[in-house]
Amino acid sequence: MTMLAAVVDDEPLARMRLKRLLEMRDVRVVAEGENGAQAIEIVQQNRIDILFIDINMPVMNGLDAVRAIDSLDDNGPAVVFCTAYDEYAIDAFRTNAIAYLLKPFDVEELQAVLQKAKRVSRLQLGQLRNSQTLEKALTIHHLGVLKNIPISEIVYFYSNDKNVFAVFKDGLEVLVDQTLIQLERELEEDVIRIHRGYLVNRREISILFRHENQSKIELESLDRSLVVSRRHLAQVKQCFR
Repeated sequence: MTMLAAVVDDEPLARMRLKRLLEMRDVRVVAEGENGAQAIEIVQQNRIDILFIDINMPVMNGLDAVRAIDSLDDNGPAVVFCTAYDEYAIDAFRTNAIAYLLKPFDVEELQAVLQKAKRVSRLQLGQLRNSQTLEKALTIHHLGVLKNIPISEIVYFYSNDKNVFAVFKDGLEVLVDQTLIQLERELEEDVIRIHRGYLVNRREISILFRHENQSKIELESLDRSLVVSRRHLAQVKQCFR
């Protein structure tokens, strides 16, 4: 079945190249635009399966357009960001985009995105939107890939020699871009600081106890304990009320 696509980019040559590559792969481009406002109109007026959209555009950028599209309903198209600027990657993956193509992308990268889009039905896209609305997620780099990770999968964060790591329920540790202060502000309802160098998922605090003149917590998902500093002991106790 032929996929229906729209291409939104303020560079005519970029639109022309992508349209040609898509049509060579049995994807019919039914609409084109050059800014985010036009992207919203295209989605409202056309039935399309996949939207390829640039980020840095006049009038309205691609990120704002996709956020608006996500809020319209659960039957929108799969979204693929195409941009020459990798600094937008984190923000892009905080939307419901299925992929992020960094210009100039090659044919193999485009083909992989199309295969992914074919596997994701409109029902699944709607479920993705609903799940991301219900549960907060953190965007992290791991093995060269950007991933959206539900906060419920992260047990705690810690800093070591100016690096910050997320520790998962299976014990995996992954380097994250944010500082502990940034994470504390972003996830203030989900995490609590127990020590200068540690933030813990509130739902993972199982037991608070004393051992060798230190206050410690046991974790729900990992067989280990973490020290609670005197400065943060009072707020940790609040988790048990």
